[in-house]
Amino acid sequence: MARNPDETRFSQQRDRVLKAAAHCFNRKGYSGTSLKDVANMLGLTDPALYYYVKNKEEPPSHVIFVLATTEMEKLPDTIISRCQSFNFKKPSQQILKE
Repeated sequence: MARNPDETRFSQQRDRVLKAAAHCFNRKGYSGTSLKDVANMLGLTDPALYYYVKNKEEPPSHVIFVLATTEMEKLPDTIISRCQSFNFKKPSQQILKE
């Protein structure tokens, strides 16, 4: 099924915006980068940028974050409440041999 040309154009531009944001984050750090920096890098106005990304805390829908820790008790409740938790155990020698 063919995609809507406007939808494809939107996806391509959004990917361009996200790549530019990643470049800015790598260069200036996440905290040191504003969306205005990203807009300036792409030659976009602020409203044009906000059409593609509402804020820098909003990840794209296809992004999955993985958090691995051995110290769950040190994580804030706000993080824990937004995560699925999988508890792993050390495998036995028997399982490793198989």
